[in-house]
Amino acid sequence: MKTNHIKMLFDVSELNNIFLQSQNKNSFLEEIVKLIKKHIKADVCSIYLHDENSNEIVLRATEGLKKDAIGKVRLKPGEGVAGAAFENMKTICETDAEKLEFFKHIPGINEERYKAYLAAPINRGSLKIGVIILQRKTAIGFTDEDILALKSTSSQLAATLDTAKFLLISNTAANLTNQVSNEIKDGIENKLLKGESASKGFAFGKASVFKKKDEKEFDAKYKFNKFYFLNNFEEALVKTEQQLKEMQKLVDDRIDFSAALIFSAHILMLKDETFNGKIRILIKKGVNPPNAVLQIGNEYITRFLSNSHQIVKEKASDMKDLIQRIIFNLLNKENDGLNISGKILIAEEIMPSDIIKFWSEKVKGIILISGGVMSHLSILARSISMPLIIINEPALLKITSENKILMDADTGAVYINPDAHTIELFSQRENSLNILAEKKEIIQPQTFTRDGIRIELFSNINLISEAQIAIEFKSDGIGLYRSEFPFLIRNNFPSEEEQFYIYRKLFEFNPDKPVTIRTLDVGGDKLLSYFQSANKEQNPFLGLRSIRFSLENIKIFSEQIRAILRAGADHKQVNIMFPMISSVDELYSCREIVNENIIKLKTKNIPIVENPRIGIMLEVPSVIEILPDLAKLSDFFSIGTNDFTQYLLAVDRTNENVSHLYKNHHPAVLRSLKRIADVSIANNIPLSICGEMANNDKYIPFLIGIGLRKLSIEPRRLPDIQKFINSLTISEAEKISLKLLSLSKISEIENEMLKFE
Repeated sequence: MKTNHIKMLFDVSELNNIFLQSQNKNSFLEEIVKLIKKHIKADVCSIYLHDENSNEIVLRATEGLKKDAIGKVRLKPGEGVAGAAFENMKTICETDAEKLEFFKHIPGINEERYKAYLAAPINRGSLKIGVIILQRKTAIGFTDEDILALKSTSSQLAATLDTAKFLLISNTAANLTNQVSNEIKDGIENKLLKGESASKGFAFGKASVFKKKDEKEFDAKYKFNKFYFLNNFEEALVKTEQQLKEMQKLVDDRIDFSAALIFSAHILMLKDETFNGKIRILIKKGVNPPNAVLQIGNEYITRFLSNSHQIVKEKASDMKDLIQRIIFNLLNKENDGLNISGKILIAEEIMPSDIIKFWSEKVKGIILISGGVMSHLSILARSISMPLIIINEPALLKITSENKILMDADTGAVYINPDAHTIELFSQRENSLNILAEKKEIIQPQTFTRDGIRIELFSNINLISEAQIAIEFKSDGIGLYRSEFPFLIRNNFPSEEEQFYIYRKLFEFNPDKPVTIRTLDVGGDKLLSYFQSANKEQNPFLGLRSIRFSLENIKIFSEQIRAILRAGADHKQVNIMFPMISSVDELYSCREIVNENIIKLKTKNIPIVENPRIGIMLEVPSVIEILPDLAKLSDFFSIGTNDFTQYLLAVDRTNENVSHLYKNHHPAVLRSLKRIADVSIANNIPLSICGEMANNDKYIPFLIGIGLRKLSIEPRRLPDIQKFINSLTISEAEKISLKLLSLSKISEIENEMLKFE
């Protein structure tokens, strides 16, 4: 029986179109079961979703069984094939399911004709959502490829089906409303404030304060003095859906398809018949439409917030965003909380997904009122060219929308209501950015020092969209793909197939150049909201992060490894890099997992890259003493200077109280880098470097002087770094490095570095 798994699993646009075109949650579920049934060539496909109120799994969609059974067939956890798969969160595949002791025959729905069963649980972390069931008449049953395809599809649809579930079983809760006032602290207007640059650029616009949507209700800024009608509400729904679709397509086209999925919950809630129906009932009873939207929206918010799962609690934020958008589309008014296009956003706390949303809504820049520079946020902001400044000035959270802000994120300066002269200077500097386009034309395909020594310049990539920039700037390849961003910008683990799709695109962009994928690097300041156990650590930077997380979660780790191996099947230069390796034992375990998955995939005749190059990121001081041993198990090394400096100096660079002590040019850092370079050269291990040091001109002479010939940098820095290297000779670089290594005081090193800035 020929099935079409590839089309089902990889045609993400088809799944998106089904979702976008469906008129409500029920039609969406119907289209999903049709799609799965068609591609896997099953006779029946059904979806059961968990009802927490009754603790039952309920048939919500089917293609092949009687339609009138939908909503009526209910099973307890452990009851029947579906119940057993749900309770144990394990896939069940049987050619004759009636022989199973937990099998339950449900009369009247015509399932007795089907013997072979394949049931895949739907879950997001520890949260159980439901089950997808496939059935066939034939005793041949389902293949291993069918099992993999259904499990992958279940994972891919988990977030959307989770939202559908809660919309289907949502109960009414109390409605509460309150008012929020905006007031500015005396004395902050017309000031120049100094913060820390996290992502460079310039921005000028009106201020808008962003608050996390954790209140129990929507904060109505308007008293609805005007009365609206049902047709106004219907028009607002249409307008809201169009806005969300446009934002989703924009993000999908220009950033990453996985980033676009953050809008899915909004659209599905918008299409929910129960949600819309309750609002329409109130309107027909005489309730003013915006008040009706508030009342029903707050019922959902209350329900979401009362749930014990953090993933569900976060839906309150989605609902609040949605009802706010509906209301202001209904009012046909602009609002600081909704219309943030062209604004400077001020926030106390944001998540990676927030930055993606802000970008899609054309925010000009972000000012973050918290701690030190959060590495993952700044990296993501740089990826989408979003100016970001970190500043410890809580009074900015009280600023009104009447104030204008100029951000100079190159220097960290924040001007409140700048004068005309300052604005003019800003305009002149902003125009200079056009020079970047010209640099694409003059950059050379290879980089050499003035005396002809080849230096390879690779690109750091966070989102697939940046691969195109790397190509335009003639990068030597991808020196670091930070694979955690598809995990950070969504609210569930991406499946093996979703990761495969991303990595395949990365290899396709670089068909003849090396591509290095760093395995999942979460923990520290890169927390997964949907994986709570790792988020409760008292000291997350020294806790379950990076490779430690992967080795404690072998299933997640293996899925990523398999995705890389499969995606790189036709690529000759596939590099897998493990972050935060601290011992030979860890590296050995990682290599064993790679080898095990190579064997598994080859056994199934799945095309893969059979001999990927294996390397490690040097970030932990313990590696310095065991480098020769690590070299025996490694094909390459890469120094991650940000974490390496942080751990060597015991300085949390995100902590504003000690971040001033974080210095890449500390003599201990420089001397450690020299030791690493010497061991790498002696053992013939290729060595590259990434992080702040590789992107900063003032460190380049030292790095080249100690023997480094591979730098991995932000794509937009390629032209400037190449130009700087072109002006440098190896002998000059060696003299500089020897001088810096001879100094013992940080102040002396700083004075010396000023000479060649």
